[in-house]
Amino acid sequence: RQQEELDPKSQNFLKDQIVVMLGGRCAEMIFFGDLSTGAQDDLMRAYDGAQNQVQLFGMSKLGHFSINPNQETRGRAFSSVSEKLKTDIEAEARIIVDESYERCMALMREHKEKLEAVAEALLEKKEVNEDDLTKLLGPKPTEATAASA
Repeated sequence: RQQEELDPKSQNFLKDQIVVMLGGRCAEMIFFGDLSTGAQDDLMRAYDGAQNQVQLFGMSKLGHFSINPNQETRGRAFSSVSEKLKTDIEAEARIIVDESYERCMALMREHKEKLEAVAEALLEKKEVNEDDLTKLLGPKPTEATAASA
């Protein structure tokens, strides 16, 4: 479990974050059967995160490399990254986002009743805190695991 902002992030942690970013979009599909523009910012952040996994952190099947797209070419009039590699990076980022979307949809379908309970609580109270969530959802998985050990 990663807590500190400055700690290095694992690939699984980064993928989990993308799943979380796609939660609003997935909820729209599950509960309304349609998409809206409301989750656009989350979708952009999810894609940026996936692209960073591929091009900055070397966390993909494309290999272990790090390319900073904002880095200057140091006076060179050409990019040090081929068009094919740019295309491959974009395709790999899309795969990460698509896989994360499918994982998020599966999780939301599996826990739909709990999501509905949280939504009802929010409509009732306008705000829920950690204690409210624990009552609705049970203890956090790490807490439940520790308690049963």
